[in-house]
Amino acid sequence: MNLTDIELRKPDGYTVAVFNRPDKLNALRETTRLELLHILRDFRKDSRSNALVLTGAGRAFSSGVDLEELDFSREQPFNEVEKRKELELFQEITSAIINLEKPVIAAINGIAVGAGLEIALACDIRIAAAEARFSFAEVRRGLCQTNGVMYILPRLIGFGRAMEILLTGRTLTGPEALSLGLITRLVPPGALEEEMAELAAGLAENAPISLRLIKQMGWKSLDGALPEVMDLEVEGMLQCLRSEDMWEGIRAFLEKRKPVFTNR
Repeated sequence: MNLTDIELRKPDGYTVAVFNRPDKLNALRETTRLELLHILRDFRKDSRSNALVLTGAGRAFSSGVDLEELDFSREQPFNEVEKRKELELFQEITSAIINLEKPVIAAINGIAVGAGLEIALACDIRIAAAEARFSFAEVRRGLCQTNGVMYILPRLIGFGRAMEILLTGRTLTGPEALSLGLITRLVPPGALEEEMAELAAGLAENAPISLRLIKQMGWKSLDGALPEVMDLEVEGMLQCLRSEDMWEGIRAFLEKRKPVFTNR
């Protein structure tokens, strides 16, 4: 697929996808959404890449849905079937990120609003530049959340805090987002590129089987009772104990060298 809205880079061991419409604050038009789905599907099959970074060019991660694509004329009758497909396409992106067997990092370089922030929310790790700003602005546009936010956000930062942010639509600064737990790391100005590369490269060096199991268990634990989650842990550890990578990890530790994992 010829990518026009997203720039793709593949350093050793991981992939970086850059929303690349800086003149539009990386607003997500249909083309962007289809390209992102294509990238996610390819990344799933890429055995050389163990982590994915999503970030933006310019001063925005993404300003959300490209409103210029929407028809405000009201001359055409409302087509519910068409609108449902558009919404389900966004939700397909959220599901694809969560269901990937490899970690996904959102490196939030600037403005992250609406659907842009919703995509970041589906990622496993969120780091942000000091100048980043965050907002679920749907309530200010006569819209509401659609991409798993009502499931993920309350579990991430607590119900009361989530509702306050969603119902007001207010903008959060980087330090606020960090204190709430919306992001896990706030990076000094100019250091995001280096920080995200170091984080992604570190993840890419870890055992693929362990990455997959921990990610799967992490998301499943959001709804699981303690006995169910502990059962998942036992099954996950048994998979690790059967793997060649576990023995390689132990040998590498004893030999004081970096392990070379093969995903077997």
